[in-house]
Amino acid sequence: MPLHLVGPAGFADRVEHKLRAYTLNLLEQHPFDFLITAAELEETGVKRLCEFRAREAFRRQEPSPALLRAGTVLDEDEFRIKSVVLDHGTPCLAFAFEEKLRVNVWSEGLKSLRLGVGPWLNEAKRAVRRGAPDDSEIVVSRDLSIPLGALKQHALRTAPGQKIAYVVDAAYHEENVDRIIALARGADQLFIEAAFLDAEADIAAQRRHLTARQAGDIAKRAGVARFVPFHFSARYREQEDRLRSEAEQAFRA
Repeated sequence: MPLHLVGPAGFADRVEHKLRAYTLNLLEQHPFDFLITAAELEETGVKRLCEFRAREAFRRQEPSPALLRAGTVLDEDEFRIKSVVLDHGTPCLAFAFEEKLRVNVWSEGLKSLRLGVGPWLNEAKRAVRRGAPDDSEIVVSRDLSIPLGALKQHALRTAPGQKIAYVVDAAYHEENVDRIIALARGADQLFIEAAFLDAEADIAAQRRHLTARQAGDIAKRAGVARFVPFHFSARYREQEDRLRSEAEQAFRA
């Protein structure tokens, strides 16, 4: 499988420098051509894409980047990953994983159809997510298929997909806050840094981090269902509960 990496402007150059730090003279003996891609995200989307193939000793190539909507770094049938560039004194990315549609299998419904679980259910789920018509035939085995509509009626249940956001290393200012809120809005779960207590907001500002109160307030304004403060400064090694409590109070206020 290829390894896909994404970072801010200049990221691909840094990946290349890491790879060029090694002498790679035996890669042609391997049966697989391992591929690394490094994409650079800017304000309007992915602007640069570099590929590094093992059989070419990871020499850099620059194909045209895939056309994705601004802020989207990966778009699959089942999910998408969005990202924004934040200011941490240097560009830093925050991410949101969005499930497009959750499709669950009801085992009792399968039994009523006299069907067993198997890899064929993955294709049925994909068909539901892409909005295939009910008369689409889903192949269960070589000599058995079933209309998608029958599966939806008896054995498949849909629900809104989950959303998980991740924010770390961000200065507290209006532009960053607006971008975090837009990215995390309505998330089922937000992982967000809370590096300092608000009593030391001046230190947090100098080091371009969020305080626990700021993190909780951002989570509240984004309307997330649940948030997890983390990335605490080492000075609070014995006081992590204070950071969590301050963040929770701001979230519940």
